[in-house]
Amino acid sequence: MSPTRGASARAVIVAVVGAVAMLALSACASPFGQACTAIGWINSLDVRLDGTPDAVAGVAWVELCDDSGCSKTAEQVRAMQTATPGAALPLYQASASGAASWNVSVGMSRPAQVTVTAYAADATVLGATAATPEWARVGGSEQCGGPGAAAPIMVQVAAE
Repeated sequence: MSPTRGASARAVIVAVVGAVAMLALSACASPFGQACTAIGWINSLDVRLDGTPDAVAGVAWVELCDDSGCSKTAEQVRAMQTATPGAALPLYQASASGAASWNVSVGMSRPAQVTVTAYAADATVLGATAATPEWARVGGSEQCGGPGAAAPIMVQVAAE
């Protein structure tokens, strides 16, 4: 084989190996399909409180329950961990997101049926509703999935 022909063959081999490596490392152009880079996400659900300003102001926490369990607030989780170190954490966490709204993080689950309850500081129920959340993906892709959100759930609350 002539020196020019050998150099050309090496150049072709290097180009082919480089192209194959680029395709294998590229998630978008991979001949093996799309690589999903997200290893997890958090789905969330908003709760809106409806009632007089006094009734809404009287809500100390909101709890979302389904067949898997009930949400807790960060304060409730801290109290639980203090009282029983190593206690299992709740699957869902609720946090106030405004004067009349709460957000519940439900991990990667999408509960089909939920009950949302609004409580006063003394644990009196101020309002509750059962709902069937309508989930929609709000990120990620159809192939890989991604975070979801549901339409807000309205809870009518009354003052104590």
